[in-house]
Amino acid sequence: MDYQTELQQIIAAFPDWEAFHGKRILVTGATGLIGSYVTDLFMARTLAGYEINVVAMGRNRARAQQRFAKYWSNPHFSFLEQDVTEPVEMQSRCDFIIHAASNAHPRAYATDPVGTLHGNYMGMYRLLEFARRTGTQRVLFVSSGEVYGNLPDAPDFTEDMLGRDDPLDVRSCYPLGKKAAECLACCYHAQYGLPTVIARLSHTYGPTQTKEDSRAIAQFLRNAKAGEDIVLKSRGEQVRNYCYVADAVLGLLFILVRGNPAEAYNVSDPDAVISIADLAGQIAKQAGTKVRFELADQVEQRGYTKIPRGVLCADKLRSLGWRAQVGLKEGIARSIGFQL
Repeated sequence: MDYQTELQQIIAAFPDWEAFHGKRILVTGATGLIGSYVTDLFMARTLAGYEINVVAMGRNRARAQQRFAKYWSNPHFSFLEQDVTEPVEMQSRCDFIIHAASNAHPRAYATDPVGTLHGNYMGMYRLLEFARRTGTQRVLFVSSGEVYGNLPDAPDFTEDMLGRDDPLDVRSCYPLGKKAAECLACCYHAQYGLPTVIARLSHTYGPTQTKEDSRAIAQFLRNAKAGEDIVLKSRGEQVRNYCYVADAVLGLLFILVRGNPAEAYNVSDPDAVISIADLAGQIAKQAGTKVRFELADQVEQRGYTKIPRGVLCADKLRSLGWRAQVGLKEGIARSIGFQL
């Protein structure tokens, strides 16, 4: 198994490719964990003879050119260099927009809370204005399970639950930014009739993670890939559920095509619920290394969430026909072993 084979498996698992035939799709955050996988998936389908036109948006042309070197001269691929918080000046319509651009890791929340909050809301506004002006068919916003905040007595979080976040806590820049963007997406549907759908991702991981990603699982996987000990920077008692990036992106496609407008869908693997400490141990075991504790620095600590348990219920997404394909153990192995 390699990365290209995995892409073909995910292609085979999605039944509605006809919805994208001949369409133009804008992917923001195109060099990130989610956006790069989405781009690879659409281009893999295109390279197999299925006509899809991908516009990848990002802030760093050199980085994008390196990441997407195999598509750079393909007539079905183009790169739009811009910050998503700036007006989108393209005149031609994109039939679908997958908005995955965001600060999405703890160090960014601690060092750039203004950019995190502003980026989520203003980025959503700019894309919705572009979509409204040009007649986009559907907009998918990649949100987060963090919008549920701290619900200590709740079971698995369902989409109708209302989370609690302290607006005076700077760490709330991320979940409150996502909440505001979700609300804006729903407002554009109500006021302008623009179909918008929302995906609330659980902790997503995979071989497409970036070097800048400071989330615990990203750091664990980088350690494992380098053959180093896994560094645990807390007691690791917090429980989360995880989703391999291929399954998360497959979920996005189901939501984009089959989801109800102005509704949210959790994207999570119900069989991948684990404490951070146990996750570190499992990754270390697969990598043949060990777990060691290291005190987090003050910047890292400011970015950490204090929520003890955050598990998303995926029943609503499963009702659209989606099923997770890759379990946690296999997902860890692919994250460590795959070369892009």
